[in-house]
Amino acid sequence: MITAAVEMHRDDSKQLSISPGRNKVKIRPRCGISDDLAIIVGGWKRKPVEDLHFNEESMQPMPLRNILCLDPDMPDSKQVYCITDLPETVSGYMSVACAEPFLYVTGGRVCPLVGQGPHSAPSRQAFRYNFRTDTWVRLPDMPRGRAEHQSAIVWGKLFLVGGDVETTSQLCMDCYDLEEEAWIKPPDLPTMDTELAVMATACGGKLVLSQLSKSSREQDGLADRCTEERRLYVHAFDVHAPKNRGWVCTSSDVEVPFPLKDMDRLVFAVDSKVYFYTVDESSVMYTYAYNVKEGTISKGEGDHERLLHRHWDIADITRVKFVGISRERLFWEWYQDISRPFSLFGQSFLVTKKSSIGWYCRDLTQLENDMEEVEA
Repeated sequence: MITAAVEMHRDDSKQLSISPGRNKVKIRPRCGISDDLAIIVGGWKRKPVEDLHFNEESMQPMPLRNILCLDPDMPDSKQVYCITDLPETVSGYMSVACAEPFLYVTGGRVCPLVGQGPHSAPSRQAFRYNFRTDTWVRLPDMPRGRAEHQSAIVWGKLFLVGGDVETTSQLCMDCYDLEEEAWIKPPDLPTMDTELAVMATACGGKLVLSQLSKSSREQDGLADRCTEERRLYVHAFDVHAPKNRGWVCTSSDVEVPFPLKDMDRLVFAVDSKVYFYTVDESSVMYTYAYNVKEGTISKGEGDHERLLHRHWDIADITRVKFVGISRERLFWEWYQDISRPFSLFGQSFLVTKKSSIGWYCRDLTQLENDMEEVEA
């Protein structure tokens, strides 16, 4: 089915819409279908505690070892497509970045961080996956092993930032030149708090690194939902003209939920802004936007509200419980709807566009029906 859909998309004589002049045929999305796509890479599946009384072997997390694509426009069908298998023994804690039509998968670990250890070392392996040809290429090994790190692609450069690094406990960065196919010397990092987690984002031709200061309040004895002020630090680097300005650093006080968990925050770029999005247990949102052109931070209420909700809905993959898998597709249901699911942890996650990578896992029957209507 997938191969046939690929050929249909590649065949210029078989498309779904015709230009006014009737001389050229173009592709257009079906009505109600967006261009959004969520990609999930690797991780481990683990049964709930109540299902772990059969034997000791069942208690061990099992590697998923797949790349999955979640189409957010198909909530009723409850399908997640299994696109391909991972080409390596590393199963989770990888980082993933996309530059059409390629997916770059770097680092990670062979085994999950469970138990007392010893744990497997961060991997130096790096791979590139081509969605359109379903092929993997192994890239030169990374300068140092990394796991649970951030990655972003800006102006043909793949930047790896932070995470658990093999050779140092300090915050550091590596850079891969996609055109030269070689690891090169990265720019020096700005002055940053090495104890704070770093989020890396590509926006407006710049590499944007962000950190949120630690909580200044104690959680003990606080039962009610409340908020607190923290300091948001943003560092932007112009990759295309690095000698002109270097790092531009901005900070601002922001209001966030208290307490704030890692899964309750989201950072993503839209146009020339990077959005910092947090939500509390009552689904109250707190949004701030960094303007890469002006170098300013402002409140983002009402700004791209639909996109904020959509990114959050897609990113809320931690609540998804998977119940069965095949080479073509993987079926899922929400936790409260099933009795014997397995949960997923240690996975990498990315939101991208179907049009940028070549998304051919559509319903082939529907495509054929649409073509017949156009031809008629």
